[in-house]
This record gives sequence, C-alpha cells and structure tokens, in this order.
Amino acid sequence: MRFLNLTKNLPATIFFITIFSCFLINSGNLNSEDALGRLNATHWLWMNVPQVPPPQLDITGVDGKQFAHWGIGQSLLMLPADILSWPIVEHLPPGGVREELIGYLTFPLFDACTVLLAYYLLLELRFARTAAALGALGLFFGTSFLPYAQFQEENTLMFFSLIGGLLGCLIWLRTDKIWPLCLGAFSLGWGLLVRLPCVLDAFFVVFYTLISIWAGQNARRDKMQKSVRLVVMFGVFYAPFIAADRFYQWIRFGSFTSTYYGIQAAQARALDPTLPASYPFSTPFFEGFTGFLFAPDKSIFIFNPLLILATWLCIRYRKILPAGFGSLLGVLWLLLMAQICFYARATFWRGDTAWGPRYVVTECMAISLLAIPAFVRAHPLMKSRVEKLVGEALIAVSCFIQMIAVLFNENLERSQEITFHVTYFIVWQRLVNTAAILTGSFQNSALDPGLKGGSAEPWTSLDFMPWRTAGEFPRFVTHGLELAWVMGLLFLIGILVVFLAQLRGGSVSGESEIS
Repeated sequence: MRFLNLTKNLPATIFFITIFSCFLINSGNLNSEDALGRLNATHWLWMNVPQVPPPQLDITGVDGKQFAHWGIGQSLLMLPADILSWPIVEHLPPGGVREELIGYLTFPLFDACTVLLAYYLLLELRFARTAAALGALGLFFGTSFLPYAQFQEENTLMFFSLIGGLLGCLIWLRTDKIWPLCLGAFSLGWGLLVRLPCVLDAFFVVFYTLISIWAGQNARRDKMQKSVRLVVMFGVFYAPFIAADRFYQWIRFGSFTSTYYGIQAAQARALDPTLPASYPFSTPFFEGFTGFLFAPDKSIFIFNPLLILATWLCIRYRKILPAGFGSLLGVLWLLLMAQICFYARATFWRGDTAWGPRYVVTECMAISLLAIPAFVRAHPLMKSRVEKLVGEALIAVSCFIQMIAVLFNENLERSQEITFHVTYFIVWQRLVNTAAILTGSFQNSALDPGLKGGSAEPWTSLDFMPWRTAGEFPRFVTHGLELAWVMGLLFLIGILVVFLAQLRGGSVSGESEIS
C-alpha cells in the first residue's frame, strides 16, 4: 500500500474509512425497537398507514388513534430511503429485507457525513489538519458514536444537529455571512424535531457564540450590534422548527401547547393509579444525578473516558490550545450538566435499551471530540512521560470500550441485570461475556442460567450482518458473507495502519495552512 497517499485528500479518506466501517458493523437490520418505531412513523408520513401498527399501543391521540410519543426527526431522516426502496420491497412483508435495505441506505452514509462534519468543525476551531483528522477518527472509534452507529438510535442524529449548529455559528463569526447561521439554526432546529430537550442545545450554542463575540477585540458598540443580529437572525431561522414541532403535536393530539411527555404521563396514570403524581419524573434527583456520573452501569466516564482527557488538557494546557477552546469546553460541560439535571428525575433515566447513558450520550460525544486534537497539540510540550502514557492509555481504553460494545447485542448485560437483580460494572461484564462466548465456557458469565439453548442465540452471536442474518439465507451464502466480512475487516485494518503511519510521518499537504 506504499503507493497510496491517503493523506492527499483527508476528507475523502475519513469519509471512506467511516462509511466502510459502518457497513462492517451493521447488523443487517435496524437493531433497535426505537429505530423500528420511528420507521413506522416514516411509513405513516407517506403511506397512509397507522403510526403505531396494531396491536401495539402508545399514546391515544386525535380520533382515538395511537400515536408515537417521540419526535419526528429520525423518521424524516429515513424517509428518502423508505421511498427509494419501496419499488423493491413493496411485495415483501414488513421487516426482513425491507428494514435491512432502509438501514443500509440511510445510516452508514449519514454517519460518515457526521464524522466529516466533525472534521470541519475541528478545522474551524483552528486545529491542524492532522489533529482534526485524528479527532474525527477518534470520535468514530473512541466514543459512543461507534455503538450508536450500529444500533441506530437517535443520538448520532442529535450529535449531527449539535455540531452542525456549532459549525454554522463559528463560520458566521469568522465571515459574517448569513448562510452559515441559517444552516446552523436549521441543524439545531432538526434536533428539536428529534427530541424536545434538544432546545437546550440551541440555547447553549447561541450562548457560546455570544461569549465568542464579547471575547473579541471589537468595540463595545460593534459587539452589541452583532449580538443583536445573532439573536434575531437565529430566532428567525429557528422559529419554523418550533412551529413544525407544534404543528406535529396538534396533528397527533389536537394541542399546540402540550408535550408528549405530559400526555403520556397523564394517560399512564389513568391506566395505573398507583403511579406517583410526578410520573414520569419520579426518581429522586440525587439518585439520577449521581447515577449519570458514578453508576457502574451508566457512568458517563466509563463509557466515554475521553471526557476526562479533554477536561484535563483544557485545564493543563489551555494557553497553547486554540482560542475559544476553553470556553467551548466549558459551555459543552454546562450543556451536559443541564441535560443530566433534566433527566435526573426521569423514571427511566437509565435509558436501559441502549449502551450507556443514552439520554446524555450526545453531549458526551461532543466533549470527547475535543480530546484527541487537544492531545495532539499538547503532546510535544508534555515533559512528563507518565502524562503522555496516561493520555495514550485513555485513548486506547476508549477505543477498546467502543469496539467490544459492537461485538454483541447492546442489551446483553442489561438482560442479565434484570434476570439476576444485580448491577454490573458493564464494561467488565462485557469482557466476561465476550470471553465466555468465545471460549464456550459460561460458568462465570451469568449467561448460562436462564439463557440456554435457542434463547441464548440472539445474545451470543456476533452482532454483525453475516451472523445476525444466519438462517435467512442458504448456508453457503452465509459462509460467503462471513468470509467477505473477515476480508473487509482485514482491508480496513490495513487502510487504518497505512493512514495513521502517513499522518505520523507528517505527509499531510497544506498542514501549515491552519495552525
């Protein structure tokens, strides 16, 4: 591969590595009840079918029909693939090939575009091209982005919304052109359509932009004028999404002012009077707040250790990091704390049907994105070999955690917790389970009791398409897919090794253009 210069076009290489990796880790279906529910809403948008197919139940809305209790954002994302795939799958029953095709047409491409957007955000933050490229790949392989790219819940979409808003505002600050601010507001508005608490993302992005304006060297009057322009123009571009969200609420529930949280809670309490009056926010605040931080099965630091590295580097090396790095990291931490406080009292704050604390994964990924570029910038100035080793170890551990997360079903350990009424240190339990499955020795894994025979297969088979779809195809086809998958993995490893070696060799063209 010496003849390959993978650093000649960094965006193309990053895009290829990401999309190829997404195809490898894809399970061959949407792999999540949440994603499947949102696909039903996609069908409802254009096929005149129930949003919640019977006999399923969710929230009773207009005309006594059942409607979903979430936003429409991810359903809109899947709409183009749903329409394009219809001529192929219209005669097939729901599920199976139909879901696989929509999953493959939608998420690998979207995830690759998201990682590429992160690369351009790091460039806009004035990191060098090498640092930005490593940061983008670190986002994909070293944060919760990787497992969420596999089971396709909403967090990748919300992350795109957040960093798209940030990038738009940063470009507007630098150029004073209106279109980046428009696109940034649109991006954050899309996040509002995904999940209502994403309104906090918009608030804190605007807050960071205001901080950046007032940290500049312009006259006070100019700063005031630019601040007013920001608030007014952002509000104008963001308002249509507020209107769209309220219109969607009216279509479902006949109200412009209610929220699906409130309606769902009222109907749930009517069905079960034993539920507390505060449902679905009935968890003691301290329990949920500390759980997000320290619970062995949900701690943000366990699933995204790069949070620690990014924060430490900002404290230790703030003076040599790009201007505005510290304020951005601080605002992202405030956003993370705001989301934690919002969900701390939620009855289902743990977000059990996921890997890690899914309700705050988006903000964790945004902070973690800054860790590797900051480490690359600070590394030459680190005098302590121990400090360098600790930083490198945190990066390696972060990547390892995400990679073992995609090996098997994301709910494997949670099913064990429910079965045996225990709380695991999830990452360690995933290692125990992995060793048990690979060796066939289940004595110490908690897999054997209650998960024997056929019932264990969904949990103990690799969570990649050739293994997840075994039985859907003739055996020779399955074996061929497995062989192709292994060859694809070896090819990806080779590309990554060459690319990282070339980056280390400093062969990036135009590196001096951005400092």
